[in-house]
Amino acid sequence: MLPVRVFRQMIGFGKMATVEFTVESKDDARVLQSIGDILKRADTDALFKFQEVLQHAMLQAGGNATDALDCIIAACIHQWRQEGLAESEAVRA
Repeated sequence: MLPVRVFRQMIGFGKMATVEFTVESKDDARVLQSIGDILKRADTDALFKFQEVLQHAMLQAGGNATDALDCIIAACIHQWRQEGLAESEAVRA
């Protein structure tokens, strides 16, 4: 049987994760940095729910990440409009 201490060392328990992006433009880098900053501040439950949304969108998009992200953004805009918010108001909320 594997001791808990050894298992935690193997999976990096308690260590901060590092996420790196490789992009072709400074504008993309700024956007990704903003997204990374938001995700770092999110609570664990919200991150797990976001992961579920991403997985569902990837299935709907046939594995195409760009199409999946477009789907998520379109769903958010649709929801904002149903709630009577303009996109700019929803982003500030």
